[in-house]
Amino acid sequence: SFVSDWLYVKKMNTWFKHENYGLMPLNGPLRKEPVFNDELPSRILCGTVSIKPSVKEFTETSAVFEDGTVFEAIDYIIFATGYDYAYPFLDDSIIKSRNNEVTLFKGIFPPKMERPTLAVIGLVQSLGAAIPTADLQARWAAKVFA
Repeated sequence: SFVSDWLYVKKMNTWFKHENYGLMPLNGPLRKEPVFNDELPSRILCGTVSIKPSVKEFTETSAVFEDGTVFEAIDYIIFATGYDYAYPFLDDSIIKSRNNEVTLFKGIFPPKMERPTLAVIGLVQSLGAAIPTADLQARWAAKVFA
C-alpha cells in the first residue's frame, strides 16, 4: 500500500503541489474522493481564500486559530466537515447506508424495490463535473420510468 499511496500523491501533485497551497490533509490524502477546482489555487494565491488550521475560538466578529492568528471582520465561515449518507424518510428495507456506502443498482435504483419507482440522482463520485453525470442519470431514470 505504501507504493500505491506514493503514486496517488505523485499523480495528484502533477496539477499543482498541494503543500504549497496548504491543502495537504494532516492525516494524508489517501482514499478520499478528489475534489477538482480550477479556481482554488489562484484564489489562495491572491488572498481571496485563506486556508487555516483548526479554530481555537470565535468572537462576535473574528476567529482565533490554533496557530495564534486572528481574522477580524469575518463575513462568512465555511465549515468543510463532510457529510453522512442518511435517508430518514425511507424505510431501511428500501435503502440503508452502511459505513457511508449505499448499494444502488447502477448507482441509481434501490435494488430491493419490487418496481423501479425511486431513483437516487447524483449519489456517485465521478472524476469530473458532477452536473453532467447527474444529468445522464436523470435521463436514464426518466426512460426507465417511461
